[in-house]
Amino acid sequence: MPPAFLVIATQNPHEFEGTFPLPESQLDRFMMRIEVAYPSGEDERHVLEHYGTIASAGDTTARTPDETTIDPRAIEAARDCADRVHVSNEILDYILALARASREHAQIALGLSTRGAIALLRTARVAAGLRGADFVTPDDVKRVTPWVVPHRLALTP
Repeated sequence: MPPAFLVIATQNPHEFEGTFPLPESQLDRFMMRIEVAYPSGEDERHVLEHYGTIASAGDTTARTPDETTIDPRAIEAARDCADRVHVSNEILDYILALARASREHAQIALGLSTRGAIALLRTARVAAGLRGADFVTPDDVKRVTPWVVPHRLALTP
């Protein structure tokens, strides 16, 4: 696979016919889970105006390739920037403590895996870089936790 390989998936609610929950081992492979709300009224109106005709069905010419693709070199450059963000031993210990606490908590049946801890570290690096810093803080870890951790945990019944 190319280095810039990226997968984005969507998920329907489990109550929909023909949908089934993913097992924990598969959920753990998704770095983040981000819930996307319905668009604003103005944005949804734009969608209806642009795609609401029969002729627009399957229309892929509405945008130029420059608007719908990302140059793989840009992805590599962003990854390189994130990799240059410093992570102290204290931050590593903080992430490890979070993972261990989730595994030992009485109300959590399945805690944060090593893969989940890696995802938390990587996304915290990106968060730090996006705020213009060259080092990760506990606040960076806290900022990304809602998107990285919950889908990996299983609560006790």
